[in-house]
Amino acid sequence: MKKRNHLIFDILHFAFPAECGVTLVEVLLAVVLIGILSAALIQLGITALKGANTGKMRSVAVELTKEGIEKARAERDQNSETFFASYNGFYSLDGGIFFGPQSITSRDEVKGNGTFSPNGYPTYFRVIEFSSDTTQKDITVTTYWQEGSSYNYVDIATVLTRWR
Repeated sequence: MKKRNHLIFDILHFAFPAECGVTLVEVLLAVVLIGILSAALIQLGITALKGANTGKMRSVAVELTKEGIEKARAERDQNSETFFASYNGFYSLDGGIFFGPQSITSRDEVKGNGTFSPNGYPTYFRVIEFSSDTTQKDITVTTYWQEGSSYNYVDIATVLTRWR
C-alpha cells in the first residue's frame, strides 16, 4: 500500500515540481490575456445593448405605422364618401386626428419635422400619404426615427377600396 502512495506522490511531484515559481513574464502574459478577454466581453455587451435598443425602436416604429393604417381604415369605414373625396396628399396623424394636407412634396421631408411627431413620441416622425384616386386609395404610412446621426424608417402600404 505504501508503494502505491509513493507512486501517486511521484506522479504529482513530476507534474508539479516543488521548485516551480511564477515568473514576471508569466504574470504579464496572464494580465494581457485577461485584459484582452475583458475588452472583448465588454464590446460584446455594448453591441448587445445597441442591438436591443435598435429592436425596441423599430418595434415602436412598426406600431406607429400600423396605427396610421388602422386610422385610415377607420376613417374610410366611418364615412367613405368623405374619405374618398377629401383625403389626398401628405398628412400627419396626432391624437387620432389627421392633419393636412401638409405642404411637402416627399415623405423624406418629415425627418426632424416636429409637425409629424406623434404625441408622446418626439423622436419619431410619421407621415401618411393618400393617393388622389376617388375609387380606391393607395395609402403609404412611413415612420422615421433617428438613431445617432442617421435616420431609419418603416413603411407599410395598403389599398383601401369602396366596399359599401
